[in-house]
Amino acid sequence: MRFTGEQMAAVGRGFAVACAEANFRVLACAIMPDHVHTVILRHERKIEKVVGHLKSRATQQLGAQGLRPDQPTWARGGWNVFLNDADVITCAIQYVNANPSKSGLALQHWDFIIPREHPACLAASPRDARSDFPPAAGDHQSSP
Repeated sequence: MRFTGEQMAAVGRGFAVACAEANFRVLACAIMPDHVHTVILRHERKIEKVVGHLKSRATQQLGAQGLRPDQPTWARGGWNVFLNDADVITCAIQYVNANPSKSGLALQHWDFIIPREHPACLAASPRDARSDFPPAAGDHQSSP
């Protein structure tokens, strides 16, 4: 499964819905043809529930736009890394933001991203979670 540009935009719209519904605070997001990277501030929900909510709303948006693929959209699970150091969080944000251009895609700008200087970030615990998850079963790629 590889997302087209139109599908990647729909996934972003679905993520925006999920962020608004649940007050997810996303510091960085790269929606790639075959995987997604996010840096998300700690939330009251377990990271697996946060990822599930994001995937669910993205899948709903794909369906609403008639863009849902004929095969499974998401792999089970994903790769979740908990970041407890400000420098590591900064590196993760830079990595995620650079991912599209490293793959020859345009830089991505999502409305649901909050800047690191946002009051919600400054007041939050330094323990953030980064969640990376691939779109289709069998396409899981670990990232550094």
